[in-house]
Amino acid sequence: MPPEVVIVGAGIGGLSLAVALRRVGVAARVYERAPSVGDAGAGIGLWCGAVLSLAELGVAEWFWRLRTCPFRWAETATATGRV
Repeated sequence: MPPEVVIVGAGIGGLSLAVALRRVGVAARVYERAPSVGDAGAGIGLWCGAVLSLAELGVAEWFWRLRTCPFRWAETATATGRV
């Protein structure tokens, strides 16, 4: 039986890792503590390298086909939450 990788956390990193592993033939099982996936009330910022990595995995293709920007606003905050 081929080895299976266990990934703890179904965030963008965990799910991206699962997709990448599947592409090279490695089975992965993703575990998430939250009972369901939904809006968390948090934002996400992706630097150029992250977007390129998602595009390489085929995950970001939908984003580039959008006709308008899906974001209404953006802000930057310090580690303490000050905007």
